[in-house]
Amino acid sequence: MVLLLVQNISVSYIMDVKTPFLEPNYKVTRAREIMRVTGARVLPVINNKYERRLLGIVTRLEILSVTSTKSELKVKDIMTQPPLIFDENLDVVLATKQMLSKDEWYVPVVKGEEYQGMLGLENIIMWLLYHRSTSDKNTVKVEEVMSRDVVFVKQDDLLTKVWYLMLKHRYGGLPVVNEKNKVVGIITQYDILSKGKARIRLESESEPLRIPVKEVMNRPVITVLPKDPIELAGEIMVRRNIGRLVVTDEAKSLIGIIDRADVLRGLLGW
Repeated sequence: MVLLLVQNISVSYIMDVKTPFLEPNYKVTRAREIMRVTGARVLPVINNKYERRLLGIVTRLEILSVTSTKSELKVKDIMTQPPLIFDENLDVVLATKQMLSKDEWYVPVVKGEEYQGMLGLENIIMWLLYHRSTSDKNTVKVEEVMSRDVVFVKQDDLLTKVWYLMLKHRYGGLPVVNEKNKVVGIITQYDILSKGKARIRLESESEPLRIPVKEVMNRPVITVLPKDPIELAGEIMVRRNIGRLVVTDEAKSLIGIIDRADVLRGLLGW
């Protein structure tokens, strides 16, 4: 049974110990560059590299919400308190339940107050996928766990609309469709963060914000089919560091979307 693969295993055993960290007096511009280069979605903030006392976290949303006119801000000015913090000895099953119930994809792990690493949903998915036996494979299909009520944007929609939807729904990415509901791209927080021109124009307080989605979106889009096994979706997410996959039919019409939380629930039968 797949659930047995994570029973009696502590979070310290599968957490990511290589996640970059921030210190409170780092400039936000430095934090932005670290996220852009590493692709990290959440960064822990520690007091210093010697004591490593956890002070808070910074997410992509906080970084992207800082305008260029406030570039002198420091990490301590925008960091937030993590909704969850795990002790290194916490059982992975309990940790997973808490993460899914709170819809948190990343949780810092501590020993006392000392930061140890970051537990992400992908760490749990990876463990389940790479340690399962042939008999562990289930028959859950993408269509059984995907979301069908998909928020999407069009190619000519403005970046400001995308940004509003990301803030409103806490979405990390949105599929892009044409007038025939065919998926033609995807736009993510990372796209905005990494493409400097788009970010600068989004932040501008004087220039008209007229940049269309098609100038920033990624294409071609990695998609899955409704009948694909969720193991395939999980493997793609882990291998390519993708948070969500667009679900289409054979003609590339939009059907749904599946994210890491959906995959994990499907793998565990929750």
